[in-house]
Amino acid sequence: MIKKWLHLRSRNTAGVQPELPEQQYDASFDWQYPWNLVPSEGGLQGFVPTRLLDVGSSVPPDVKLVNGTDLREETAEGIKYIALSYCWGQGDFTRLTRANQQQFQEQIPLASLGQTIQDAVLATSQLGFRYLWVDALCILQDSIDDWNIESISMCDVYNNAVCTIAAAKSWAASESMFVGQNPLAMTPCLLSAVDWPWYVQSKSSGVGMSWQRDITMSRWNSRGWCYQEMALSKIIIFFGGSQVHASVREPHHHGWRRFSTTNTPNDHHHKIDKGLETEQAWENLEVEQINADNYFSRVWWDHVAEYSPRNLTKAGDKMVAIAGIAEYLWKSGLKSHYIAGLWEDTLPRDLLWYVSAGIRKKRPDGARGPSWSWTSVDGAI
Repeated sequence: MIKKWLHLRSRNTAGVQPELPEQQYDASFDWQYPWNLVPSEGGLQGFVPTRLLDVGSSVPPDVKLVNGTDLREETAEGIKYIALSYCWGQGDFTRLTRANQQQFQEQIPLASLGQTIQDAVLATSQLGFRYLWVDALCILQDSIDDWNIESISMCDVYNNAVCTIAAAKSWAASESMFVGQNPLAMTPCLLSAVDWPWYVQSKSSGVGMSWQRDITMSRWNSRGWCYQEMALSKIIIFFGGSQVHASVREPHHHGWRRFSTTNTPNDHHHKIDKGLETEQAWENLEVEQINADNYFSRVWWDHVAEYSPRNLTKAGDKMVAIAGIAEYLWKSGLKSHYIAGLWEDTLPRDLLWYVSAGIRKKRPDGARGPSWSWTSVDGAI
């Protein structure tokens, strides 16, 4: 079901969005819902990541590393690929280095990869796609220069992927993201057709309960990098602890439209986290009264509020792990100068940030950002 739906969606293009009076915005930005950072349906025309994993078409997959420049020269239409979002964990697993890069361009033994990545390779193949982007294997892990270049391209990597596979069940790359479903543990649901054949409305509360258990409470959802990957993705297929879920960011819906393998597509439009539910406050405003700076500033701080309490393995990643969202907002119309997590045009107001009461933490050792920026502290902003 997901495979057929995904291939149909990848051929569709987004419609043109209305304009705010006296303001020009990208057609890709959902101007109606300020909490909802909606990547463009088509992404950057012809974009291909620097490197990709070619999973081939054989069974089992024959994996190798390929150069994005070579793929770009083969077609002007761009390459359809899937991106992986997962938790690295503390264990050691195969990664791309300068020493093994040439060998990986010839072949990467599937069994040598972390179990999560092995499963993602199999899922990519089963979904009918040939290319997969995985940070550990598409960025040179022993090259600071390569990491500096690739880490700031996350906006394009995840925004242009056909979909993102999220290994929400796995606590580390060594764990499988697959799970055997127990039919007796699933909540039955009564179905009624809506807009047949694409949407079915669920009359069961099981969808929300399984989502809460599998996604909201997962270790994956507590990680800073994973939040940015989620925010920039058009479609996410979550492999949870009880079932598979799928979420779609669509301009004409309030946040995420999501469905699950056992509960089928439903018409309940849920936000991914409570902190982004700012709909009521914005519904009370007339569109004509929304100032562009205030509008984009509200979007940004909604994301900061969601991102800031999440964990990072390396404290120094605090700014770079949200830089992709900042870049996307800038491309969407926030034409202000970005200053260490704040914006020049709204700087006086941005400096009023504070750490939420009861969740205060000691400033981390070492310079991570200027003391007047929220990026210099840990905890919920």
